[in-house]
Amino acid sequence: MRTPLIRLSALVFLGLIAAVVTVAKPLAAGSARITILSPTLVRLEHSPAKEFVDDTTVLVRTRNWPKTAYQSWREEGQLQVKTEALQIRYKIGGPFDAENLSIAWNWQGRSGRWSPGQKDEGNLGGTRGALDGIRAGHLPPLGQGLLSRSGYTLLSDTTPLWPPGEWLRERPDDDAQDWYFFAYGHDYARFFREYTQLCGKVPLLPRYAFGAWYSRYWAYTAQEERALVERFRREGIPLDVLVIDVDWHKYGWEGYDWNTELFPDPKGFLKWVHAQGLRVTLNNHPGSPLPKEDSHHAAACAMAGADPAQPLKWNLADERHARAFQEAVHWPLEAMGIDFWWIDGAARSQMKGLNSAAWCARTYYDGTQRRTGHRSLVFSRYGGLGQHRYPTGFSGDVHSQWEVLAYEVPFTSRAGNVLFPYWSHDIGGFMGDKLDPELYVRWCQFGALSPVLRLHSNHGIREPWAYGPDAERIVRDFFRLRYRLFPYLYTASAETHLTGLPLCRPLYLAYPEREQAYGNDQEYLLGPDLLVAPVTSPGTDGVGAQSVWLPPGFWTDYFTGEVYRGPRLMRYRCPLDRAPMFVRAGAVIPHQPDTLNLSQLPEGPLTLQVFPGPAQVSRLYEDDGLSLDYQKGAGAWTELRCRSEGDRVVVNVGATVGEFKEQREQRAYVVQVRGVTRPGQVLVEGRRVGRVGSRRQVEQRQNGWWFDSDRAEVWVGVPERSIRRGFEVALAGVRGPEALIERTRTARLLACARAAKGLAAGAPEAVQAALDKLIQAADSARRALMEMPTTEAKARAREDQVRSAFRQAWTAVARAVPEGDRRSDILRALAGLMAGAELRPAGKTGALEVATSLSAALPLAGVEVRADRASPEGWSLVGEATAELEGLSTGDEARFSYSVRPGDDWQAPLGELVLGARFNVTWQNATVPVAAETRLDCSYVQQFWLIGPFDDPQRQGVKTVCPPEQKLDLKAEYQGKQQRVKFSSACMIPTSSLSHTPSRSSFPNASKMRCSPSARMTAASSG
Repeated sequence: MRTPLIRLSALVFLGLIAAVVTVAKPLAAGSARITILSPTLVRLEHSPAKEFVDDTTVLVRTRNWPKTAYQSWREEGQLQVKTEALQIRYKIGGPFDAENLSIAWNWQGRSGRWSPGQKDEGNLGGTRGALDGIRAGHLPPLGQGLLSRSGYTLLSDTTPLWPPGEWLRERPDDDAQDWYFFAYGHDYARFFREYTQLCGKVPLLPRYAFGAWYSRYWAYTAQEERALVERFRREGIPLDVLVIDVDWHKYGWEGYDWNTELFPDPKGFLKWVHAQGLRVTLNNHPGSPLPKEDSHHAAACAMAGADPAQPLKWNLADERHARAFQEAVHWPLEAMGIDFWWIDGAARSQMKGLNSAAWCARTYYDGTQRRTGHRSLVFSRYGGLGQHRYPTGFSGDVHSQWEVLAYEVPFTSRAGNVLFPYWSHDIGGFMGDKLDPELYVRWCQFGALSPVLRLHSNHGIREPWAYGPDAERIVRDFFRLRYRLFPYLYTASAETHLTGLPLCRPLYLAYPEREQAYGNDQEYLLGPDLLVAPVTSPGTDGVGAQSVWLPPGFWTDYFTGEVYRGPRLMRYRCPLDRAPMFVRAGAVIPHQPDTLNLSQLPEGPLTLQVFPGPAQVSRLYEDDGLSLDYQKGAGAWTELRCRSEGDRVVVNVGATVGEFKEQREQRAYVVQVRGVTRPGQVLVEGRRVGRVGSRRQVEQRQNGWWFDSDRAEVWVGVPERSIRRGFEVALAGVRGPEALIERTRTARLLACARAAKGLAAGAPEAVQAALDKLIQAADSARRALMEMPTTEAKARAREDQVRSAFRQAWTAVARAVPEGDRRSDILRALAGLMAGAELRPAGKTGALEVATSLSAALPLAGVEVRADRASPEGWSLVGEATAELEGLSTGDEARFSYSVRPGDDWQAPLGELVLGARFNVTWQNATVPVAAETRLDCSYVQQFWLIGPFDDPQRQGVKTVCPPEQKLDLKAEYQGKQQRVKFSSACMIPTSSLSHTPSRSSFPNASKMRCSPSARMTAASSG
């Protein structure tokens, strides 16, 4: 650490500096202690009785940290401590408060000052204990998390003492303060590392947890369960976990004896299930007393010291109860074949500061792990901080609605902010019989591309084959995709264990300095390299849409191979058989062969999907998938590198480092390089290999190479070899993602031309001929750009031919088709014109911002775009922005936004309001209208946010926001920025329809608001 020489000399001269300390020893200051754990983390304790805590607690598991250099001195009754990042001032005497404690921090260019009681306006949200009953009109806020855009976190530990090898005991001083202050700026990864070092790591899940789970609240018999598993296998749909709901109990929802009418031979049934490669979990309600009639009751009471004449009410804070709970009740069923437990409600844990849900999960988790010696897994409600050590979470009984699906996306990604990355949702929702097939498919797509995939319902139908052959095919494809992606997901899970970074993560964790990374909560990174934006609203004719922000760099559409350059905000249209998923340039994504479960790794080559771009390192992690050996370092890592060098793409697969049980020492590979033109030659370890006739030959023979011109992919086979020997694959004479953007546009234009041809049936012959010529030119150019090494000049000539044919087709339609709806439809399809609208609350002005966008299949040089507002009657314009309308001519989006607010005398009608814009696109003497609107449904409003007032002369909104759970008082006044205002003059927005989270700088309670691009939204007056 560097300290200014003048300051340091002055302190030494005055005798104020105590020492330059290199040991993390607590500094005593009256009834307070301060311990420096790292340059950015400090522990602050105050105890009136001076009964300080040195033992670990239920939350904090280790304080054995490396030594940190710091300075401390006393000056005018203050203790001051300085580290590389922190300057702490404590006025000695009394508990910590705003008068006696302040911390100034500075880390990686970000700085701030904090005192107790200071409100954190930058909190990035957390999670909830459960989502039971949520529905449209009742979507609760997530509350506070640990991570903050403000750059600091205060953690207060009130949990009981829990030293290693000992049992719980209460804290000695009820009035004590035990705080941890983290400073990290926008170095969010540092916070996760330090928090897991302090409070324990997220354990690595067993391999089977990443497979598909099937669950249904239904009184299945053993024979029906067998038939269900066999149907999954017969349909070719992967399955790993069978969840048996509550009806297995003999005594209603209670006890641990089997209902032998449904399961006459439980042990035999479980043996059969395991023979199918599946794992089994049982639903359990440990919050209920153990009935006297249960066969486990006597042994449990004897072990717990409880009255055998009464039902046993658990208190897991009592060591005897916890032991009986594990050994007398659960272990017999685990010995029979139950792999883990679904904790549907927690047993009590009666001790101050102890959360029953978290401690119940801990009791199950540790008990099963102690019995088996293998990785444990629980499936439980969330019980607060510290439960990250006992995954996974059961989010609860939700309604089967689009709004709920949209809510679950940010709910899942933000849960990583409290280190709870593994949420298991009811895919398809709990409360709904049979869903609309589109909603069912979109929910399954989200599940397949999220941490845990579990179908479930309340007696409803969630089997894929029940939704028709098309839906079943799509669901099967996405389930199989998840299984192929298992090596990538498992590696990301290992990184979660090592670093704390969640598997499913908001974009701001990777792009903290980008404002847009905080804005769109309907997308997330799945691991480091996949960007997923599930479709969460109904589409038109099976084509959905989602607003997607792509960060800087090149991104490849995983399903189509289209290449996009970021940063870019776009309205992405997506047929039902695809989901918006993009891959970062430079990434190498390992895929395994198809398999129907994860009990054993499949035979066949490991496929490495390579997305050329800037040099970066991907990694592959492997271990035995079940044992605890990974905690001792057993496991293997393989580095995967990709770099683009001029007209070469080079892929390096490193030698595997590390060992584990049953590790395969030999492996074949298929290197699939995506988003490139046909190479001039391909070399493996410096030796040229020949071209073969099909992809199947590459996969079966594991040698040679093949080029797919439709998808712009090169497949290279690498025969079986020792994993301890690295190798290199080089493609020479290729063009990469930047050049492929034009090819992508050509392919997109080809699809548009074919769509226009379908709409132009019966049009004059000149129109048909022009469209045919365009289709031929676009298809020829697309293939030519892929199939032959070509110069930039030749490539440009091809592109010019396509543009010329497009201009001729546009002109032919404009001249030969009479002006009207049909002509507009053909031209919109031909140019691929797509528009969308979103609504955002603009809290500072008490207004609504209407953000619209327009995109086209290719840049339209010389285009003119005008936008006309669509505003409801009685609303007044606040402002508008038209500067980005020229984007359509550059290949970007044209954007138009404006803000409106109700007039003073506005009254909301029942029914719908319409907000949006009408774009008029004029090109080559033809004008095409394109509507972008969103409808605001006022018919189901149940909860509101106050965002007015509109009678404030300064138009600056309100300071106090009325939360949806608070009963609204129409006669009350609310504090405005300038004055107190009547509620009757304000505008309310229902949280049920808000899914976009605006910047917290523009709205103080934005973390509690939601809006979605196509979700229905309401604006209503209380008057």
